[in-house]
Amino acid sequence: MAEYTFPAQCYRDAFPFVSYDPTRTTIGGVLLAADGTIVATDGHTLLAMQLDAANHVAPPRDVIIPAHKALFTACKAEKRGMTKYVVIDRPDPTSRAVTIDVVHAATAADALAPGATVMFTLRTELLYGDYPRWREIVPAVPEQALACAPSFDTHYLAKFGGIAQDGVLRVIPASDERSAAFVYLGRDDAFGVIMPIYYAIPKGAAANSGKPLPALPAWARAS
Repeated sequence: MAEYTFPAQCYRDAFPFVSYDPTRTTIGGVLLAADGTIVATDGHTLLAMQLDAANHVAPPRDVIIPAHKALFTACKAEKRGMTKYVVIDRPDPTSRAVTIDVVHAATAADALAPGATVMFTLRTELLYGDYPRWREIVPAVPEQALACAPSFDTHYLAKFGGIAQDGVLRVIPASDERSAAFVYLGRDDAFGVIMPIYYAIPKGAAANSGKPLPALPAWARAS
């Protein structure tokens, strides 16, 4: 039997970013990677989160958790100031069948302890297939902001705005109109990627010498 767990808020944050394209089944769920990374993408936007080492128990191999509205709803509200964890129980490592519980617990260790308060249970299967190599499309962040004028779909921006720290985010475009833009969420544990719908750099535009841009997290780079 294998059990792994992570904060319910991470599933709640990732859920809006999954794909509902029936032809792209592997991105129709949330990736929980063996390195403690959680990723969701719909092909237009991407959210990646790096879990604190003390705040989760990772699976021995990457797994893709299906997107279930009921599970998302169970992860949303905190009750009486108690935090929630998603606990995945996989009795047979050769099978994709799992039981997913949402529990009230103070720590990851408490979430896995016998007697943890279970407030939601889902019996389902992990998604089949290999998740896309998402690190390969993470754009490089320039040292300075460029004097360019990209446009982004407000629906996609709203998804990031809902999970950004203090509701404030920064979209940092690349210099290549074919490249994705980096979305800074004001959080050390998460960042986003978004594709522009229109991109133009005025002729002769120079680099903006404003505030320094945030550094790309080391865990976001392809190994």
